[in-house]
Amino acid sequence: MKINVNNHEDSGKEAEKASAQQEATKKPEAQAEPAEKQKDSQEVKKEPTPQEQIAALQAQVALLQAQLSAADQKSLHDAQTISQLNDKVQDWQDKYASMQRYASTMASDMKRMQSNTAMEIERAKEKILKDLLPTLDDFERALQAGKEDQSKDFEKMLEGVQMINDKMYQHLAGQFGLKKMETDGKPFDPSRHEALQMVKDDKYKDKTVTMTYQSGYLLGDKVIRPAKVVVSQPSN
Repeated sequence: MKINVNNHEDSGKEAEKASAQQEATKKPEAQAEPAEKQKDSQEVKKEPTPQEQIAALQAQVALLQAQLSAADQKSLHDAQTISQLNDKVQDWQDKYASMQRYASTMASDMKRMQSNTAMEIERAKEKILKDLLPTLDDFERALQAGKEDQSKDFEKMLEGVQMINDKMYQHLAGQFGLKKMETDGKPFDPSRHEALQMVKDDKYKDKTVTMTYQSGYLLGDKVIRPAKVVVSQPSN
């Protein structure tokens, strides 16, 4: 029996070819399966574990607690600021009320002082007038005596008027400190004397009062009326 070698080789080649095709068909499936497993593994890695979830929640809680604490501190600070501002407002209100009370008291005191001053002035005027009435009575009696005196003794009348004048001056000097200036023969003093006339006269080396038209008066050391005088001055 004759064996055909070529057929046998062709059969072997076809078998190898079929085997190669079968293995080629299996390779993609084998390669695809690890890719799916790798994808599933990646998806499993992306999902957090319970411990990770708990840690994330704890971090969120800590953050919220910190935010709440900061908010509480700000709220406390704001409350303290408001309290301080309220204290300042109350303090200023108390000061304003105190100032109003003080102003009211001062106004009342001022009115009372003005009333008392007016009353004191009226009492002082009344006292002065009462003190001067006797002098006025003396003048009336002197005038009446002059009218009734048929002898027309002017010297006697002049003496009576002089007595009244002296009596009045003594009363004003004793009661109020009135003082009449001594002027004639005294050096001219512009602060006390009002010069009505200047006369050339070499009798005096400096300006000197030689005549008094109207007497000047002092109240203590204060000039209440200057003397009206004639003043002499050297020719040179």
